[in-house]
Amino acid sequence: MTRAESRIAFFVALALVLGLIAVGPETQFAEALTATDRVPVGTNPYAIAVNPVTNQIYVANRNSANIHRIDGNDGSKSPINTGITPTAIAVNSTTNKVYVANDGSNSVTVYDATGNFTKHIPVGNSPRAVAVDSRENKVYVANSFSSNVTIIDAANGDSTSTMGVGVSPVAIAINTSIVPSRIYVANSGSNTVTVFTSGSPGWATVPVGSSPAAIAINPLTDKIYVANSSSSNVTVINGSNLTFTNVAVGLSPNDVAINQATNKIYVPNASSNSVTVIDGLNNSTSAVATGTQPFRVAINQATNMIYAPNYGSGNVTVINGGNNSTTTSPSSNSPWAVAVNQLTNKVYVTNRGDNNVTVIEDSTIDDLADDIGDPSRRAVCAEGTARPGFQMYITIASDLNQTIRIEYLTNYGKVSKTQSLSAGVRYTEDARGNVLALLAGSGLPYDPNGVDMSIKILGTERVYVACPLYFNSSIGAAGSVNGGHVQDSTRG
Repeated sequence: MTRAESRIAFFVALALVLGLIAVGPETQFAEALTATDRVPVGTNPYAIAVNPVTNQIYVANRNSANIHRIDGNDGSKSPINTGITPTAIAVNSTTNKVYVANDGSNSVTVYDATGNFTKHIPVGNSPRAVAVDSRENKVYVANSFSSNVTIIDAANGDSTSTMGVGVSPVAIAINTSIVPSRIYVANSGSNTVTVFTSGSPGWATVPVGSSPAAIAINPLTDKIYVANSSSSNVTVINGSNLTFTNVAVGLSPNDVAINQATNKIYVPNASSNSVTVIDGLNNSTSAVATGTQPFRVAINQATNMIYAPNYGSGNVTVINGGNNSTTTSPSSNSPWAVAVNQLTNKVYVTNRGDNNVTVIEDSTIDDLADDIGDPSRRAVCAEGTARPGFQMYITIASDLNQTIRIEYLTNYGKVSKTQSLSAGVRYTEDARGNVLALLAGSGLPYDPNGVDMSIKILGTERVYVACPLYFNSSIGAAGSVNGGHVQDSTRG
């Protein structure tokens, strides 16, 4: 056996099989989504963030000068004082610290959730956005009225430095899959995006549409998406060379979110009462009708469900990413911001008019067969990896329509997703791409070049599974190997 063969010999697949009742995915999704609770918080809850590792939810109350911490385990809550007009919030799950941008006091409040204490760091004028680079342990704050970004080096005693950007920066996104990290800042007043690299004094400027309001990155494709609220389009930037193109969407796009596992981009259009879905492969679009005035959007990559709170109609449109069908979940008065804990499958929506947070439970995954049932409904791909040079796929087929659950058991924690299967149609899961996307969406700290995994598949009907491993680059001292694969499959 060669050294290359010894490196991959342990990548094997078991397989699986029987079940009882076929359940249509649309019906199942619709029944699984329910508003389970409304948690009172402070006045005008404006922003929300989740630490999935500790299952804590943080709500910035814009008119109360505080945040509320909601314990997702028992529902208890407690207020934490901040500066004036807390407007944006971000969590570093690795250090268990929360960063709150205080628009009215030109500061950032740092809440250490482990030690339960706060400190306040002066920044520029009118901080409107905050983003965390958990890998480098740095925090970036967009100061709208001073047209710069404050960089907080949390690994170096919270020392600060300043980077000049365009006029009125309002949104920040960070690509941490690149070393050192690359930062993108949307400048609403100059219709540009400023691009710079962590630790470097240089920067570049990319023209975008009118009044860019939000920005998001797909690190798997190195594409950056900028929602331009006044020109009703999205600028798509190629991160490798900063070329760009504009994609038409609905009226008043104010947010953008990406499902990395499906390479679909979701843009809520507040004045068109719709969400535009952009296919990341070719920039083609489709429109999904929503309630009145959707301003924000969030995605549960585990279930491929998209949530758009409708500010004007007091509810949440829930989109099934598999087929763009929709259901509606009740919320409260003036729902605004939304966040997902992908590890618990719960969704949190701030209601600015009623000063509370709606908790929506997506129990889709829990509705599927679990691993204490008939063992013939299970499959296991015993070993796999997402490390560079390897590419693993799972091929799955079914005799009947059904929804399955795919669980990735990684060295950083468990993430999962659901997948609809059509009778007699083979489905291929890109294991490497999807586990990295699911980990990125979960908020779990992880090294994208160091992910190993086992994979479990749970179904409600008979399924057929194969787990081949492909490798196409140098593997240690074994040299270059092209197109090789190992496959072991069993029929249920």
